[in-house]
Amino acid sequence: RSASALDATILTGNLPAISGASLTGVASDMVKLVDIDVTSGSSVSIDGYFSSTYASYQLIISEHFFASDTWLKIRFNTGGSTHTGGNWNWVSSYNLRSSSSNSDGTYGGFNANFCPVTYHTSNGSVGRVVRIFFDDPLVSDKYKMIKCISATYTNGPEVLIEDIGGYWHGSTGVTSGVTLFPNASTTFSRFKAQLYGTK
Repeated sequence: RSASALDATILTGNLPAISGASLTGVASDMVKLVDIDVTSGSSVSIDGYFSSTYASYQLIISEHFFASDTWLKIRFNTGGSTHTGGNWNWVSSYNLRSSSSNSDGTYGGFNANFCPVTYHTSNGSVGRVVRIFFDDPLVSDKYKMIKCISATYTNGPEVLIEDIGGYWHGSTGVTSGVTLFPNASTTFSRFKAQLYGTK
């Protein structure tokens, strides 16, 4: 009997488990390229993982904590080195909830030497959810864009969600990676992330 001819009334009782090892023809278009696990340092460089195999990338930051509470920034790398020039234009929109009210707003920067990943100080006793999306970093004739989304808990205290878009016009050439670092003069106490490439 073909799959299209199956009646829902036939699918009763305990169905057998499907082993992923036995599946065929399933595309693996999103592939984890590296795990990052850092317990100290003033910056984290993730470099050398961009390739022609993938068209776009996503960095999932599963943990990031600092010796002193602050917020997180990002820069592109070119040729393995961090690009520190004032070539970032960025915009942020946020929504937050305090104990008494909701509020929202926007921020932005022009020709800054960084793009914020989060733009509000996070409470060091609470986890946070952060994703960074990149277009194709190996395109050699276009400027680059990134998008950062996050959910954090501030020292307000407030629950906060934030959406950031960054335009980098440092070069139309290829980028080799990224460097993440805290806003304040402090260090990472824990940083864990996973870089994925999408075909």
